[in-house]
Amino acid sequence: MKIAIFKAKNKDIFIKIAENTKNIDETFIVIGKKVLRLPYKFEKAIAYSKMMEII
Repeated sequence: MKIAIFKAKNKDIFIKIAENTKNIDETFIVIGKKVLRLPYKFEKAIAYSKMMEII
């Protein structure tokens, strides 16, 4: 299982990105108390998060 923790831009919120252990083509992103489930692999989810300037 891969896990990454980033600090959000311009905020004091931490963003956690975790790979789904049962389905590697799915990634969870936790922002505050909200959980997003993305249909991307772990590396692609990090790339999209950086592209959207979330992290």
